[in-house]
Amino acid sequence: MRRTLSMALLALLTTACVQVGVAPPGSAVLPPDEPSAATAAPGAPAPEPTRRRRPRPPAPASAAPTTAGLPDLVASDLSVPDTVTTDGPDQSADFKGWVTITNTGTAATGPFDYVVFLDGQKQDPVGESWTVPDLAPGASVTGLFELYTEGVAAGAHVIEVRLDPLGQIAESDEADNSATGEVTFEASTDPLIPPLP
Repeated sequence: MRRTLSMALLALLTTACVQVGVAPPGSAVLPPDEPSAATAAPGAPAPEPTRRRRPRPPAPASAAPTTAGLPDLVASDLSVPDTVTTDGPDQSADFKGWVTITNTGTAATGPFDYVVFLDGQKQDPVGESWTVPDLAPGASVTGLFELYTEGVAAGAHVIEVRLDPLGQIAESDEADNSATGEVTFEASTDPLIPPLP
């Protein structure tokens, strides 16, 4: 009888404690949860937010040099006589040659000169000057030249044609502006004709 009353009284106390928010007798009392940032007590300093480092953007790749919009003069197919005969006591000679000049670039050249060298010595033009007024992209022209020489020793000599020798035309490639050939000078075997009295 007493045990039954004790059980009923314990159940009644437990129900009353739950209603008022008090831990019932004999139960473990848990510590209250620590207030979070969202439920922090009024007036308490808010915790500092965690700073995240932004990843650095990759360094931009260095741009490759471009050659768009530039002409490119190319000298090719130089043609000169195989043999040139010198005449007279001054061993003079007069001969002609030509070279193919092409603009393989993507822009017009504008006016430019070409120069002829004999054994590395610049030669003066005979007759017309060695000038091209303009050359469109992909166009070609035959550059004619005439040389008059004196005192050139017999034997093989090097002829070279250089385009735009002063570098006045900005080009995508400056290494293909010359063409070379070889010519052999021979002394005349005809007897000299004495001057008239």
